[in-house]
Amino acid sequence: MAELRRSTPKLAQGCDNRVDVAHLAGDAAKQNASTASPSRARGTHSNEAGRILSVSTTNTIYTVVLRSSSAAWFLDSEPPLSLIDYPSTVGPVSLTFRTHYVNEGFASTVPRHLWVEAQGEGPSFKASIDAFWMAANSALNLISLSANAPIEELQPETAFDATSGHSERAYFQQFMLPDTGFPRQGRIIDADATIAFIGALHHNLHTKDLDQVLFAITFYRAALWHWVPGQELLSVSYLSQGIEALAPLAKARYASQTGMSDDQLAGHWGIDKGWTKLSTNGRRDRLQAAARLHVLFKGDTATHKRAREARNGFQHVTLPFVAARSAAAAARDMTAAYLREAILDLAGVDQATRDTLLGPLFTAPLAWFEPKRYLWGRITTNTDDLAAPELQYPHVLWTWSIKALSRQNERLKVEGSELVKEQVANGATLTIESIEVSGPVPQP
Repeated sequence: MAELRRSTPKLAQGCDNRVDVAHLAGDAAKQNASTASPSRARGTHSNEAGRILSVSTTNTIYTVVLRSSSAAWFLDSEPPLSLIDYPSTVGPVSLTFRTHYVNEGFASTVPRHLWVEAQGEGPSFKASIDAFWMAANSALNLISLSANAPIEELQPETAFDATSGHSERAYFQQFMLPDTGFPRQGRIIDADATIAFIGALHHNLHTKDLDQVLFAITFYRAALWHWVPGQELLSVSYLSQGIEALAPLAKARYASQTGMSDDQLAGHWGIDKGWTKLSTNGRRDRLQAAARLHVLFKGDTATHKRAREARNGFQHVTLPFVAARSAAAAARDMTAAYLREAILDLAGVDQATRDTLLGPLFTAPLAWFEPKRYLWGRITTNTDDLAAPELQYPHVLWTWSIKALSRQNERLKVEGSELVKEQVANGATLTIESIEVSGPVPQP
């Protein structure tokens, strides 16, 4: 992830869905930075996607188009979200995020992958692809946390020289499989709240504090990738690392708000026993551990204990696997809620944004996995041969296709048709007794 540094943003006049982000990437990069200003500009960047720019520059301008599977969707009826002058290792880059909707012959277009267009100056073609790729992935951490939905790692699909007047242009393409079949569950991104969150993050936090929060956001996104049954240990491990990244800032912020010294905090949190005998580092560690419990976990000793047991059991093998997995399953949801709320509070978002992102539409992480289909039945046969001649084992062919698709009130309504065909030995019959389907619970 690109190293971020603080600048002071401001709102631009008369703009929609564009955020001018501070170029915050270190001394060398700062020489190329413009003043940051989160703002909203209606789709200007999107309407000119893939354009050739005619500007005065000594460097080449490159466009890199990336894509990702995503449970967070932008509406095609609204302008895409753009981050202007987002930091990268080669200089500022403009990032435009949109969901790719495909006309597949239904009443409504089908939301498929997330598309990101990255454009900026770069010293070389390959270096720019790598830098823009890394910057776009880091920006997706912020969008994923805002929507509380998993977004997979981006992959560069197309890149080219976009500088006006060049007679020969570098070109790159990665051949990727098309998105087909049943669209997985998704959640509409609240662009206003996301813009407010990104603006607050870069406006309110200084360099070191910002780094701690960005690490925590990165760990949170990684936890969402594993928000599926059976992977609770991985989720809690990432969430615990996010909590740990925030502990120094949480302690410092609490001390500033209460006006307490370290000695007073030790007494307040009940860790003053043997306090005077501790080294400076020992006192720091004790206070940060206490801040994790009392500030980040809000005094929830049960969840704090289970999360710690799960993480230590997983990373240091201090518990049997079954016990560690059980602790993770019990701690995961509340640990995620505490971490995400702490990130929003430390970013200093306004009350309206806080209410939106912690409200019913976004408070629960979006579980994102393919529905599982199970069939129970009974094979009747007079021989020990069970499989069809061309197969090794008995099998049921179960195919499903979209019959109709429409969008109603920002929700997809899908009707399907299916074919169930038994493939068993000649003379055998398979009787279906029950069919079960399990998957993510539909979101409100």
